[in-house]
Amino acid sequence: MKKYWILSIGFSVVMSAGVQAQLKLSEAFAQGKVCERPDGYIQSVSGYEGETADLVGYVNNARRKEYSSIVTKRGVPIEAVGAENAEDLRRAHPERSCP
Repeated sequence: MKKYWILSIGFSVVMSAGVQAQLKLSEAFAQGKVCERPDGYIQSVSGYEGETADLVGYVNNARRKEYSSIVTKRGVPIEAVGAENAEDLRRAHPERSCP
């Protein structure tokens, strides 16, 4: 029972960090500090690199993990998965695309 409780707490902490990053990501997009690249990852907009470096690293690592799990299921290159996600994001939020 104790083992499951510890796992539950760990999962909650991870989820909480993910939600906080998502909120910051939305703010960063709204403020024009980050943009979506055509390869399925985000990048800092010029002038905000230092301010957004941790957020960009966190989001890109999370996406890389998700893309890797899709690669395992589909058997396609990770670049193809990222590009497909980028295209979907561009259609949904064209204002977030990098210039």
